[in-house]
Amino acid sequence: MPHPAAGEWQPSRKKRLLVLLLTFLGLVALSLALSALDLDLKTSRLFYTTADGFFLENRPPWVWLYRYGTLPGIIFIALSIVAYFLSTIRPGLDDLRRPAAIVVLSALLGSGIIANAVLKPYWGRPRPCQVREFGGEWGFRQVFSPGTPGRGLSFPSGHCTMAFLFVAAFPARRRYPRAASGLVLFGLAYGLLMSATRVVQGAHFVTDTLWGLGVILLSAQLFDAILPEPLGRPGAATSRVRPLPLAALLLALAVLGLDFAAHRPFFEDHRRYLYLEPQTRLLVVRANVPFSRARVLREHGARPRILIDSQGFGMPNARRSLSDTRSVYGKVLVQDYNISTSGWFAEISHSVKVILPDSLPPDFVVRFETPRDPFVPVPRPAPPVKR
Repeated sequence: MPHPAAGEWQPSRKKRLLVLLLTFLGLVALSLALSALDLDLKTSRLFYTTADGFFLENRPPWVWLYRYGTLPGIIFIALSIVAYFLSTIRPGLDDLRRPAAIVVLSALLGSGIIANAVLKPYWGRPRPCQVREFGGEWGFRQVFSPGTPGRGLSFPSGHCTMAFLFVAAFPARRRYPRAASGLVLFGLAYGLLMSATRVVQGAHFVTDTLWGLGVILLSAQLFDAILPEPLGRPGAATSRVRPLPLAALLLALAVLGLDFAAHRPFFEDHRRYLYLEPQTRLLVVRANVPFSRARVLREHGARPRILIDSQGFGMPNARRSLSDTRSVYGKVLVQDYNISTSGWFAEISHSVKVILPDSLPPDFVVRFETPRDPFVPVPRPAPPVKR
């Protein structure tokens, strides 16, 4: 059978791209409405108490769905891969090739690249359990208010992308309407269940789960628009791939992939609560690395604590380890920090913040000592003189 002329399927592709654009605008509008109604915080607040935190986090069935909830999506991808390859050797299964390819490509682009490799590490939206409203240390950010890359992996929900993956079967409706409708309905129901799971656990806001559906649906619509129908038409003309341009393309992709992997956002924080003796008048925070920023805040009724943030960019195996020791010398409290890294970092910096209650005496002083600022020895109290 000859190829259809470009004009025979180009209008359909334009129509599908228009539907994709309208879907994206609809998701944006719905997200803005949820933000205007403050439903992210209001919904998460239903499952949080000051005494117990997110009290359903580790209770069944929510904890089971968290641990094993991505398995149906993984199985669906595996079956789609099998269906694709079977369609290449069994002529009667040609109609499965395109829907199967769309499912696999949507999982790769939507869940693998857009959600987990780009948006989650770079958007910088803290999870509910990390914001101050729910006992954390970071400020709440609306869905379209990106923060520091690596500081929070809330947007979008990776679990939800896998749960909603069954929605990517909708292009099969033209050949298998009942099966496609069943898969789409199952995907919506299972995705909503997974969305509820991640919200009640304090791991994601409502808008994070909405965009878990969004990235999968938009990816499937994109591939439905750009892939020819049917895919791999029998008798289609093929062109021989030249080895040199192909090798150059693969090398360029490898270099770009390595550069991307080497600059993944990294962020880790450390919190240490302090016990201040009534006679303490000097707090010394020592570290073996320089601080890019050091601050002291006094807050009403605050519990004394030290927060150290480490952020930068590195390979996926990049790690930071931190240990600290406490020493008391009369009126002086010394908090020593040893910070080390492993793996490869393109760059990394550390900042410290000391939060103290405003009820401390006016003569209470905080001093930071790092290699950038030479250490000032803290005098030890003289031993008692034996008489």
